[in-house]
Amino acid sequence: MIVPRYYQNDAVNALFSHNYGNGAPLVVIPTGAGKSIVIADFCQKAVAAFPSTRIIIATHSRELVKQNYLELLALWPFAPAGMYSAGLKARDTDSLIVFAGIQSAYDKAYEFQRCDLLLIDEAHTVSRKDETMWGKFIKDLRTINPAMQVIGLSATPYRMDSGSLIEGEGALFKCIAYEYNILQAIADGYLCEVIPKNMATTLNVDGVDKRGGEYVAGQLERAVNVDSVTSAAITELIQYGHDRGTWLMFCSGVAHSHAVAEEIRARGIDCATITGETPIDERDKILADLKARKLRAVTNNNVMTTGTNIPCIDLIGGFRPTGSAGLHVQMLGRGMRTYEMKKNCLYLDFAKNCWRHGPIDRIRPKAPCKGDGDAPVRVCPECNCICFAGMRSCPDCGHAFPEPELKIDKTSHAAPILSTQVEPEWHHIIGVMYDRHEKPGKPPSMKVTYSTLNGTFREWVCFQHTGFAREKAVSWHRMRSAFPVPKTVNEALALPMGYQEPSRICVRPNKDNPKYNDIIRFDFAKENAAPVTTQVADIDFEIPF
Repeated sequence: MIVPRYYQNDAVNALFSHNYGNGAPLVVIPTGAGKSIVIADFCQKAVAAFPSTRIIIATHSRELVKQNYLELLALWPFAPAGMYSAGLKARDTDSLIVFAGIQSAYDKAYEFQRCDLLLIDEAHTVSRKDETMWGKFIKDLRTINPAMQVIGLSATPYRMDSGSLIEGEGALFKCIAYEYNILQAIADGYLCEVIPKNMATTLNVDGVDKRGGEYVAGQLERAVNVDSVTSAAITELIQYGHDRGTWLMFCSGVAHSHAVAEEIRARGIDCATITGETPIDERDKILADLKARKLRAVTNNNVMTTGTNIPCIDLIGGFRPTGSAGLHVQMLGRGMRTYEMKKNCLYLDFAKNCWRHGPIDRIRPKAPCKGDGDAPVRVCPECNCICFAGMRSCPDCGHAFPEPELKIDKTSHAAPILSTQVEPEWHHIIGVMYDRHEKPGKPPSMKVTYSTLNGTFREWVCFQHTGFAREKAVSWHRMRSAFPVPKTVNEALALPMGYQEPSRICVRPNKDNPKYNDIIRFDFAKENAAPVTTQVADIDFEIPF
């Protein structure tokens, strides 16, 4: 019996509390952190609350169709559910809950008839253009049922061609109802770190044109599929991967995938290749062997970026340069699942993608086709780990970097995989104040002011907001009080016993604006209380709500 994790419960609760009159919500959960459980739990509770609700869960990958379907059955064994996917030889249009592949279902809306809830997994695959498969499917379903609601789920809430999924003209989704970030997932132990390595062999893309921000496929493959380069890269791959059990290589084309695999096999290591041309039965066998650790390595082209659930992957070979931050995140996500005795996953960055995109937890949508500058990083001289330019030590081997001669602007730099680059600071609390705060056009919030030995810091707790802001307020309250969660600011301020106060808070500069700070952790241990009380300076914040 599957028991949803706390953030999966929070995501489902956020979807039920969302005001659908304000538009379609989006749930953002990292690759490997269990979006399929959120889908399953939401479907079960939606049908329990509204027994006649017709739900379609659509995605672009047959592997995800099957995975999501099986997760629902694991949570709800007798669920009234079926699948519609040509690749899975399933054509169920009658079940109350149907998991569908968009390639098979996009022109079959009138066979499904009424749909009350359309859940789109991997929502970043939805283009804003009406003439796409997604556009036709959604339009036809809404013709049948104009009241149909849409919900999106994704690890990457942005697209290279149009930026943020919730902003701009034609955006299908209007807000992020809930987000669980990568750093928190790693801290909670649900994901593992990916350690990037700078490689002596790099794939040269000079002269390769871009179209829509991404490298032109044919030109890219011709540029990187060079025998001498592949041979040198595999020599490095084997050096780094000698103690790694399961390797996955992302390559730049079909021919390139086969060339990389052939070179690996020539070194005495078993390796298979999966491309769009690989027969389904053969692909399933390869993936099953890789997952069972009967096969050491697999190369692929545009196949295993989503829907690949193989937790034992502990080395990723980056042979695919990309201008797409979303694709970069999806590729790295294949190695972030936890597995027994797996400490982390190595990413061998032959493609220089870490230099292009910076840390995956700090990626923000850019204007389409803009922003080609490299992220400022440094390379550890001891282990070749790619590090944020301002890091004091290497996150892999612990090598201490010399202090910089010039002051580094902390907010302009980024770590190659995770933004653990700016070291947060703990501040002892010497006083806490709670006040009602009003902002024109917004519901009121509760302003919490922390006086510390080093300054005054503030946060805003939004009991009367909706969506993610309300969920954060609920979590904040439950950390400090056993009383029921208040519905209003006045109720919070009138709690009979008040709130438990932290002894310390951990603060770091805001990721988007260094002028402000974020409180990222709280310490309630009494032994860490402030030793003395001194006069403090006032540190101001921008009010977020």
